[in-house]
Amino acid sequence: MRINNDSGGSGQPIPPVTVRSAASRRTAANAYCLDQEETLGGAQHAAMRERFNCTLTQCLIGRDSLVAAVNGVIELIYKELDWEWGAYWALEQDGRTLRCQSAWDDGDRGLAPFGGHSAALPIAPGQGLVGRVCQTGQAQWVDRPANDPGFLRRARAKECGLLAEYMFPVTYTSADGRQRRPGVLEFFSKSPRQQDAQLPGLVAPISGLIAQTAQRMLTDDLTGLASRNHFLALLDEACARTPASAWFGLLYIDLDQFKPINDAFGHLAGNAVLSEFVQRLQALAPVGCAIGRVGGDQFAILAGPEISAAGRNALAENVLHAARSVFHYEGKELSISASVGNPPSILVGEIRTTRSPVPLRTRYSDQ
Repeated sequence: MRINNDSGGSGQPIPPVTVRSAASRRTAANAYCLDQEETLGGAQHAAMRERFNCTLTQCLIGRDSLVAAVNGVIELIYKELDWEWGAYWALEQDGRTLRCQSAWDDGDRGLAPFGGHSAALPIAPGQGLVGRVCQTGQAQWVDRPANDPGFLRRARAKECGLLAEYMFPVTYTSADGRQRRPGVLEFFSKSPRQQDAQLPGLVAPISGLIAQTAQRMLTDDLTGLASRNHFLALLDEACARTPASAWFGLLYIDLDQFKPINDAFGHLAGNAVLSEFVQRLQALAPVGCAIGRVGGDQFAILAGPEISAAGRNALAENVLHAARSVFHYEGKELSISASVGNPPSILVGEIRTTRSPVPLRTRYSDQ
């Protein structure tokens, strides 16, 4: 049963989930309650982990958003490991509130009151168990959550007979090198569980595959830079976290004379030029800058408030030099140039981001 069908701002609807009945899911192969866990040997656990990892990989293929990926994980753990209730708590864009974005149960175990309460409950980072996991990045196991004073939904957990909980953060590294924790996955069982049960041992492969999915969505395939959508998100974040009346820089780079290279030498030559230009950008950009590919031959650099106006001007000059330096492809020398839109700065509170970055002013041109 889906509690919330929010797409998390991704613009993509969450795929529908097919849930098997409780009876069909409780088999000797995938029921991990206390009495059954004690009878499983190391070889059986290893085989189950291997099977789960293969199924998880297949589950995440084709997921086109981070929300869809974590929902796929919830569905799989719910169905294969037999945890009765699972949910994803997503951190809102302002970073101040976690909300239960989506949750699953099979509808026949009396968990509707718990699910409804979770869907309506806002949690701040650091508040309660979910908030602490989000803030610290550390997974947490809870026996009898109804008795834990740090658990915000104690009354509902007791009412629904929840006896074990496991939660862990969704973590990945974005294109700007920062570690991101967009939310928390949590799972509940109405049966006692051992802390060395299957789920805690599967966190590493789950986190790794989610990170790979995030990388596919957030980075440009050819260059490895932030994708257009991700760069726009970083720009939004820069506006949100920069104090009012503070400044940060944005350089918009448009390569000139690039199309003739594609026309004359083919797309492989064009791709080689783009890849080499990106390497030059990455070498010259100051630490802390975010670089994105926002068009076929268009790039952008987001410079934080620690970089002065003089530093931004020097960065623009270095970008022009990087573009006009000769490129080599299969023994041929290829030449391009660039224009850099470098507004003096962006004042937070007066200029907000738009969803289509364009050069605010072409201050430098190498044509």
